[in-house]
Amino acid sequence: FQSAAKKLIAMGINNSLVGQFLIASPSLKDPNFEKTVTLVCEQNESGSLGLIINKPLHQDLEEVISQMNLNEIDTKEISFLQGGPVGLDRGFVIHNSGLWKNTTEVNENTFITSSRDIIDDIIDGQGPNHSLFIVGYSGWGPGQLESELMTNSWISAPYDPAIVFDIDTDSRWEKSIDSLGIKSVNISDQIGHA
Repeated sequence: FQSAAKKLIAMGINNSLVGQFLIASPSLKDPNFEKTVTLVCEQNESGSLGLIINKPLHQDLEEVISQMNLNEIDTKEISFLQGGPVGLDRGFVIHNSGLWKNTTEVNENTFITSSRDIIDDIIDGQGPNHSLFIVGYSGWGPGQLESELMTNSWISAPYDPAIVFDIDTDSRWEKSIDSLGIKSVNISDQIGHA
């Protein structure tokens, strides 16, 4: 965990998309974001930041664990996901309870921690009930995310902790769309058309 990651955790709670899901529309074919669900962590004049919650880590998990000095962690106890294409040397834990050194509350059911102490507590059996380990993050420049929303590349949806912590990774995209009262098969894959 690096101190530069604190910028991601310094969330703008009053911004409209912070704490919500961004669901990739079927028209979004970028391999970094296709069929992803992203938890928006920051949105301000400098840009937007988020963590993908349904993309399995494609790197060698043992290599990541070694690079981040997490050798004691039981990979059966915590899910490892790729939060985006940026900062792949940075780790974050999305969890459902507790406060650690660098923890920010997204809402009453969800927190993000970027400090090593949460990992130590998870290893010792003192961590939160539910957690996801995220490597990297997603970032957009000033106005970029808003522009992509205008072209229907993304669908915003209210946050649902059950999707993060209770639904298997492979089903999170469809369940997020279902939460809007529509089925994913009914969404057009043409940009600009719903």
